[in-house]
Amino acid sequence: MTAITVTPSRNSIAKYLASGALAILALAFVTVWNAPFRHFEAVLSAKLVGIFTSTAVYQDAWFVHGHQAGGMWFVVTTACSSALIVTPLLLVGAWFISRRSIPFMRALTGLVAGVALVLIVNTLRETLIGLAWRAYGDGSIWLTHLVIGSFISLFAAIAAIAVFLLAIGIRRKKAAREFN
Repeated sequence: MTAITVTPSRNSIAKYLASGALAILALAFVTVWNAPFRHFEAVLSAKLVGIFTSTAVYQDAWFVHGHQAGGMWFVVTTACSSALIVTPLLLVGAWFISRRSIPFMRALTGLVAGVALVLIVNTLRETLIGLAWRAYGDGSIWLTHLVIGSFISLFAAIAAIAVFLLAIGIRRKKAAREFN
């Protein structure tokens, strides 16, 4: 009986290392880098709302002057941070990179574009919430934050994965039809 030895190629080792790195990166976004991401988003949201009214930023919270006496603090929590919304993209990226031979630059381009899309869409979501509160008061929070905001967050996560898949070249194949 002959024994067959299988040695992994350098390419397969590199793709498994890249997949592991992406999984660790996803974990880091949710844990270690979550607070800096939330602060960054608070600054971006405050700057956008600041075009229309005065705002202030303190760590991961931003203040909107407006509707009622004084104003309102909006806290970018762990649950509504881009760091959480981008995690599915990184995990999908890790899975695809471990399963297929994807050129590194394509994967990197798709991941960077997906992360940027999530950051932009989520910042616009937070800005919408702040501007709606300023214009319509407390009654707008439920609609803009819980209902519309949840759909926007879901859209951002799905769109980021779609951008990644398009960048790496995963497309739906058209079925060939034969006509007699």
